[in-house]
Amino acid sequence: MTLKIIKLSNFFPIDTRKTDLFENTSILQQAIAAATGVGGTATSISPGSAGTGPTGPVNFKNLKLSQLFYATDIGSRIVKKLSGDRNKELLKELKKEKLFPSDLLEDPDETEPNNSEVSANIAALQSAGFSVPNTADIKTLLRELPSSEDYKYEDADKITWDGMVKILKTKLGDKQIESLTDEYCLVGLRNLIQVKKKYPNRFTDILVLMTPRSKSDKKVWVYPATTVPGPFFMIDKFRNWWLAKTGRNVLNPKGLAVMQPGIYDYKIGNHNGYVALIQAGKVEVNRYKIVDAPNKVEFTTYSPGQKERGDLGINIHRAQKNAVTENIDAYSAGCVVFKKSADLEDVLRIMKNNKQNEIKFVLLQLDDVPEATLAQISSGPPTT
Repeated sequence: MTLKIIKLSNFFPIDTRKTDLFENTSILQQAIAAATGVGGTATSISPGSAGTGPTGPVNFKNLKLSQLFYATDIGSRIVKKLSGDRNKELLKELKKEKLFPSDLLEDPDETEPNNSEVSANIAALQSAGFSVPNTADIKTLLRELPSSEDYKYEDADKITWDGMVKILKTKLGDKQIESLTDEYCLVGLRNLIQVKKKYPNRFTDILVLMTPRSKSDKKVWVYPATTVPGPFFMIDKFRNWWLAKTGRNVLNPKGLAVMQPGIYDYKIGNHNGYVALIQAGKVEVNRYKIVDAPNKVEFTTYSPGQKERGDLGINIHRAQKNAVTENIDAYSAGCVVFKKSADLEDVLRIMKNNKQNEIKFVLLQLDDVPEATLAQISSGPPTT
């Protein structure tokens, strides 16, 4: 047979100064050659982005050119761009023509379940004596949750690296801070309890990524987030509905977890099918007791008792995919959650660019920080 080598430059111009695609072109051409009729196998060929797609032996005869393309660097960039823009009409056409792998845009935690299965699960739980709403529509349930206007972050953009050290000094010793800032570290600043009372289902906290102290240009990146779950998983019937809808019994019957202040170990890993920060050590929580009605939800303290420490699945992740999320709703049952999905990607990118797979997470509560110190959060180097 006559084999024609396909060059990607036939489809669009490539600037070799701005892409590393040519480093992989010969490998891609060999794969295309095999896929067009020359038998062979390979290992670790992934037709999707990192963390997706099969691994292990792959028969090239079963591979499609589109799959090989999306496995390249520039192909993965296109996937990310299309996923970010969520151009639904374009994606629909690409999938219809089988030019875009459908599994690259769907997270396991966001796929819609079969309504008949949900109804059957609800009926089964009800017959067993559990309180479960007769609906598969989350929007109906969410109307029952406490509502408030969105929380406005003030002066968060004025936070400095030195200001963060001043806050850390209120709870940590000098040696702890030195150890903490040997690498990039993530600090959670939990807002005042009076703020949580007023905005129970909103993102009212911030996460601050700090550069190592060895950097001449010390920086911080500030991200809106929540370090406390909303009221959704404090309500018995909502928890039961979640179990019926997802089929995942991951809710602790002891109560709603609230992470306690401290220093914790995290690492890059898998959370519900996508890349996030997962526990790499034990985490301490307190738990709120479950209530039977939305009007009984009240956040009166961040330490409600029932202390527990362990591998509890208290991860650091995003809320909605490719979006800015307004309400906490069912996005946290105790996890720390970014309000903006792009902010999680930003932290992961910075960590990966600096070859850092693990990170220290420090949680502080503003209720425990003196007002005089908070006033200095945007000021210069700490006094000695």
